[in-house]
Amino acid sequence: MRKGWSIAHRCDCYRLAHRAFDPARPDPEAFRQLYREIGWGWQAFRPGYKPNWSHAETFGRMLAFPADARNMALTALDSARVERLRPVVNGLAGLKRTGSGPSLVAMSKFLHFWNPSLFVIVDSIIRQCLERLHLVPVPGAFDPNSYTQFLDWCGRLMRDNPAIQRCFVAYYRERAGSETAGLPVECFEAAAAECLLLGLAELPTNALVSPCPPRGAPA
Repeated sequence: MRKGWSIAHRCDCYRLAHRAFDPARPDPEAFRQLYREIGWGWQAFRPGYKPNWSHAETFGRMLAFPADARNMALTALDSARVERLRPVVNGLAGLKRTGSGPSLVAMSKFLHFWNPSLFVIVDSIIRQCLERLHLVPVPGAFDPNSYTQFLDWCGRLMRDNPAIQRCFVAYYRERAGSETAGLPVECFEAAAAECLLLGLAELPTNALVSPCPPRGAPA
């Protein structure tokens, strides 16, 4: 996984998110802690950066997202569901803005912990890996709509290669052991896709072949 961010710490963040977004009893304090961890621990915000939205405003906006999107998984995506994700992704566009537009890095990190079965974290390492695959639709750094196309590709990748999820679960259980207790890591498809792409990023360019062409491309 990512250097400097242990699986145990990641599991702690998943637990905070579960408490924060509990549909029966949302927990603002849990989200405040999660906001701090994602913002500065996970570097969604740079040191000294003041986000456009406070933790309270971010929490309120995320609680208003459609409930069905929080229950979606990558492997269940189709064209209609991909379209339904656009308002969710665009709903965080104001969280962090740069001179070029919304920060997809920040958006994808918050969305991932809201639904780790669906939203894959995208940062410079992931984008560089995708660019080397050539056939893969690379999400623009400031383009939320291209992110949904990327999720669509990830969904087909996971459907066509179910061993990815099995290997990810075995890896998590082996590396984190009891830290994963109570977490449905078997459902964390977006985390599995991210883990695969991070692994591919370590390979030399001539070893990379896109495992899944874009929708509509010749096989």
